[in-house]
Amino acid sequence: MLSTDIPPRNFVSPATASRLSALLQVALLGQGHHRRYAVPSAGALYPYDLALELQIGRRWETLGPVSLPELANILPALASSEATALSLTISYRPAISTAKYGERGLVYGIQDCGHLIASLKLAAFRSGFSCNVSVLPFADAFAGSALPSGSVAVCRLHIEPLAGNDDLTDIPGINADHLDQAIRARRSANTFGPDWLSPTRLAGLFSCAQSLHSHLLGREALWQAHLALRDGPNGWTRTLQTGLGEIPGLGAPNPLPVGLDPVSLFCGQVFAADAGAILILSEQLGNWRSSLAQSLSLGQFGHCLYLAAAMNGVSACCVGGFDYTLAAQSFGLDADRYAAYAMLFGTAGAGAAKVDRSNRKTPRAAFVPFPTRDLDNTHAHPHL
Repeated sequence: MLSTDIPPRNFVSPATASRLSALLQVALLGQGHHRRYAVPSAGALYPYDLALELQIGRRWETLGPVSLPELANILPALASSEATALSLTISYRPAISTAKYGERGLVYGIQDCGHLIASLKLAAFRSGFSCNVSVLPFADAFAGSALPSGSVAVCRLHIEPLAGNDDLTDIPGINADHLDQAIRARRSANTFGPDWLSPTRLAGLFSCAQSLHSHLLGREALWQAHLALRDGPNGWTRTLQTGLGEIPGLGAPNPLPVGLDPVSLFCGQVFAADAGAILILSEQLGNWRSSLAQSLSLGQFGHCLYLAAAMNGVSACCVGGFDYTLAAQSFGLDADRYAAYAMLFGTAGAGAAKVDRSNRKTPRAAFVPFPTRDLDNTHAHPHL
């Protein structure tokens, strides 16, 4: 339950409620048509509910919970209210993502919540609002052998105007106008063009993503980046690996340890064959609890990659259906690491934004079943 205590109110204007409504529209719904939202989701499933608590005077009023497609139905009520701040609770519905991805869908669902957090924090910052995130103890809900039948509250965001500031705010090293456009125009590509991506262009993309991520979190990232770059018509001949939390730059490349077949790596998804670069973010094998916690951070960084791609004129797609055993072999991951997040980059293709694919199952051969979840036992990790 939310506390009924009134948090400190820094700055209020008569238009605060309408600005809050506009913030949610931009950060979450985006264009709002053909399931093209401002945030990505593995399989275009959007497996979560959103509950809004509006601060009106000295009381709280509740709107929701609603799914992301239903959010547009309650935004007019928010805009016409006298709300001076809001708290938004994100609750994950595991039955939606596990129906497509098996139990590995739990990790993807939490990553999707991370995408939401990043979009809301960046849009709030650009709109003159503060956005404070409280992560709830959600991992315990996934212990044992049975999945929760309903939704699980993952985090709560409190959004209110910044003190005395009604103007847009800047992020060092980021063009504010380009970021605003990227927030509104983010999309997942389903085709890539024929032109190759240059290392310089990718380095600019990754530098931009790093700046956004540093502003969002400001703490050490525990993932490692592995990049395969297509070298013209000769195929995948170069790879770069970085330290923890670092982004591939223009350092000396190393040859791939084995041949790279993007279509096989991404479980038969043929559009992967035209990608210009493949980025794998790996984590160290730990336990279920740490993996789920890291998934929130990975989702936030993944959203930074999407926005950085849009700002640099690069098409991008986060792909949930990939073979992590083949990923480990293709990128030479150490035995104590696993591929936790995969993203494709390329030049713009002719296709439209991805549409709902909830009824298309990912091939089960890509995943290893693990019927019992021991949250604190490394040997029960889903990727072993």
